[in-house]
Amino acid sequence: MEGIANNQQCLLMGDEASLAHMKEEISENQDNVIFFSLGKEASRVRPAELLNTVETFIKKAKDDGFSSLKIIQDMNWIESNEVSHNQCRDYEARLDMICKESNVVCVCLYGTATSSSVLSEALKTHPLVAIEEVLYENWFYLPPELLLQDCESELVRAYLRKIVDFQAEATRRDQASEKEEEFDTTGTKKQEKNLEFLAGVVENVMEAVIVTDAKGVITYVNPSVCEMFGYSKRELKGKLVSMLNSKKSPVTFHEILRQKKNWEGEMLAIRKNGVRFPIWLRLSPLYNEREETTAFVSVCRDITEQKEAEEKLQRYALLLEMKVREKTRGTETLLKTSYSLRTTSNWRKGIETITKGIVEGLGFDRAAVFFVNEHEQVLECKGQLNMSEKMLRVKIPLKDTRYAVVKCVTECEPLLVRDALSDVRIQVHLEEEAREFVWVPILFQSGVLGAIGADRARSQNPIESEDVDMLELYANQIAEFIERTRLVVEPEIEKQVSTPLKYDLESREVYIVEEESSDKAFDIFTDLVKHGFKGFGICRTHPQKVREKYALERTPVMWLSEIESKQLEQVGPQDIPKLTYVVSEFIKRAQPAVVILEGVEYLMVQNDFKTVLKLLHTLSDYVVTSQSILLLPINPRSLPVHQHVLLRRAFRTVPEG
Repeated sequence: MEGIANNQQCLLMGDEASLAHMKEEISENQDNVIFFSLGKEASRVRPAELLNTVETFIKKAKDDGFSSLKIIQDMNWIESNEVSHNQCRDYEARLDMICKESNVVCVCLYGTATSSSVLSEALKTHPLVAIEEVLYENWFYLPPELLLQDCESELVRAYLRKIVDFQAEATRRDQASEKEEEFDTTGTKKQEKNLEFLAGVVENVMEAVIVTDAKGVITYVNPSVCEMFGYSKRELKGKLVSMLNSKKSPVTFHEILRQKKNWEGEMLAIRKNGVRFPIWLRLSPLYNEREETTAFVSVCRDITEQKEAEEKLQRYALLLEMKVREKTRGTETLLKTSYSLRTTSNWRKGIETITKGIVEGLGFDRAAVFFVNEHEQVLECKGQLNMSEKMLRVKIPLKDTRYAVVKCVTECEPLLVRDALSDVRIQVHLEEEAREFVWVPILFQSGVLGAIGADRARSQNPIESEDVDMLELYANQIAEFIERTRLVVEPEIEKQVSTPLKYDLESREVYIVEEESSDKAFDIFTDLVKHGFKGFGICRTHPQKVREKYALERTPVMWLSEIESKQLEQVGPQDIPKLTYVVSEFIKRAQPAVVILEGVEYLMVQNDFKTVLKLLHTLSDYVVTSQSILLLPINPRSLPVHQHVLLRRAFRTVPEG
């Protein structure tokens, strides 16, 4: 080992024995040398830690002002540490890259005891290699900047030439034995031993090496060829190399050899058993001193896994592109949904807009919106898309924790169910065929209003975490929509009169007032609000006319109409959820309360009799649990007989007179 210059710093890495030997070889400037011991047990060496040590040394040496850096590493630890080919190649390549980027000379020391498989991997990553302390220029080394050029075949050719030169030199020495005494005999034998060792590397490289004569007849193959193609050396030697390419290959050995020049590309090969597979081929011609083509050297690599990886990468890229498109579509639909919600205050339309956005924007097959009914302590479906109408009649008890939607609401957390078939009851409200579905809560201020549920029953595509996140955004939109459109009707007290009540009605009752006009019902309503009751009217008649006709100065009156107006408080006839909410909230705030609902027939026209009857029963539940009265002016002639009978059975009728 040569000495160390004054402006040069050197890092020596190895076990204790090799470091001791290195110290003996260095006679001067040992202060510029850092000895890094790998310890007594090589099996404990970690490649990543060694790379960190190298990077730390390079940085410190540069900070200390050294103009030249050298790293010498004993590599015996790789063999004893049982490092795999891939790990060895990885470590060597990263070490060479680190040194190359920092302009550092790095020499790795190997011995002839090192297995040829390990050495063959090392030879691909270093421009210099030392074997038994003799430094060689590595003709197998491929610099990164030359990887895309046709160099490997050139390197193989150079190697073969060195072997030929070595054999020729040995012959000359035999013919001139009298002059051998003049040599340094020991060094020559050592070099011969190392060259013989390197010759064995070709036999152990992972690539398949094929040598043919000028006509394409195979003269040599290494073991990798036999392993790759399934033939023995005896079966291949003397045969045309074209037997190794498939007839379906876009290019054949015959076509390539005819060109008599370097060639590199993909070929479709065929094994002995008839199986076709892709290879990457590098082929180079060899010339004699008269520049005549005498042989061809081919290096083949099975790229089946690479092609599969490329195809998988393409599939992943396509999937990613689809995901991006889906996310973009989902975001655009979310924005459109948000804009649509700003144009209406109708809760029914709002829920329809939300469920449509979930299905069209997020790729769900079905969606449903459930709200909490605090009075009955149940969850009720207030809107759905692509489900059966029976969903709108579903009521789920808040105490029944077997239901996923109940768990979502009570815990105020999204819930993704991966395998619902193990417990059918957990998803009965979304029908049984969906194995996977998701619920997210609709959070409002400090409480929870309900939950959104969605599934992909038909497509069976998995629900990802991104889908859950987007669904939460839709839940937030519902909460914001309700916050913006909810009406809080404040109870007001009209000017009171001292005269006795004209009508003797009991609290906690719903009364039908049967007349062709609503005059009697409004007369009862006005009488009650002027004798201590707090009144609220939802009327088909315009509110201004009601106030003027019945002298109501402070009592809140809401218009029952499809026409939305910013100047007038209004509720749509089909907006049953909002209608229920407005009345129930008023009854909670006003005690005693009287509510008149004018336009029952109008509600039946806009919906259906069952829907309106369900609404009236729901309002009745709020009335009977408070000091309240609900008045329903109805014209008996406007209803079918059976509907009239059902109403009379369900509610009390104000006596005539």
